[in-house]
Amino acid sequence: LERWWSLHRVDLATIGNTNIALPGCSSEQMHMVRRLVLSGSDGVEVFDQSVSKAEILLKTRTAAVLAALVSALLGFVIGWWSLLALLSVPYVAARTMRLVRLRLWAITSDAIGIQRAFVGWQRDEALLRKMNGVSVGQRLFERRRGLATVTFSTAAGAVSIGMIPLEQAELIRDVALHSVETDRRAWM
Repeated sequence: LERWWSLHRVDLATIGNTNIALPGCSSEQMHMVRRLVLSGSDGVEVFDQSVSKAEILLKTRTAAVLAALVSALLGFVIGWWSLLALLSVPYVAARTMRLVRLRLWAITSDAIGIQRAFVGWQRDEALLRKMNGVSVGQRLFERRRGLATVTFSTAAGAVSIGMIPLEQAELIRDVALHSVETDRRAWM
């Protein structure tokens, strides 16, 4: 409904368990709140980086294995109709392709942003100077393909970007740590 009326919902993450939600904001109000929150930073305007398409293989492979198991188990109960469970695999593949294509991220000298979309869209931005910690990790699937996940810890929670090249993840980690260490502005 918000899209039909050109309205936005702005969620402001705060320290602790209480967050502030501003539903029904116009575009002008949303941009005003964003400028106030990012205080002195331009944030991220252009999302030009994408995650690896290997995520499509990971999700589709997992769905295929589960669908095959369900089909085999149901085969004893309902017969050949159990093969209909395999129809979930193309759906998962198509959905994941769209999710990967519409999940973009970017980093600037003072902010990181992630934009996700499927039916609606969500945009998360955080100032690098306010990070509490940054970590780079690899799952087994990522390690075999030279990919990694970088996770930024903030007072309000964690923001992570997965399935990106390991070298790029380490560079992002270094940029974030450099920003935190060299910025002299007040944290709060």
